[in-house]
Amino acid sequence: MTQSGKANFITSKGLLEDPSSAFNSKLVMATVRSHDQYNTTIYGMDDRYRGYSVNEMWSL
Repeated sequence: MTQSGKANFITSKGLLEDPSSAFNSKLVMATVRSHDQYNTTIYGMDDRYRGYSVNEMWSL
């Protein structure tokens, strides 16, 4: 746990900028996305990449 009780995020200029400390009790998170790679991206109901807007209401 951190002193603040919250997650601390550190940004770097590139992936594994400092390889010697990359996996020393740190969680390394990275997201990568390219255009037209729809299988690995979560889209909202208004999707500017696929060109549609959906306004639906579901009720159970």
